[in-house]
Amino acid sequence: MTINFVIGTVEPTGSIDGYLDVFAVINKLLEYLTEKSSFNKKYTLNYPVKWTVSTNETADPYFYGQIETSFVIPAISQYTKQEH
Repeated sequence: MTINFVIGTVEPTGSIDGYLDVFAVINKLLEYLTEKSSFNKKYTLNYPVKWTVSTNETADPYFYGQIETSFVIPAISQYTKQEH
């Protein structure tokens, strides 16, 4: 199962601090995901985890980043009720 986290910040002053904020959020999420790596005893994080930051300069004052994760999930099986 793939889960993408999309991060967005706004920096109305025109500085590059918006990128720094995006990097800070990405870093925090990566720390959490790698420390925990298993969720609800069912979902295990696959490596590598990919991340990117948008370099679209026309999006100013909006800054975006993304983390792409993949998790191993339990197999789904069909339950069949047996008649007696």
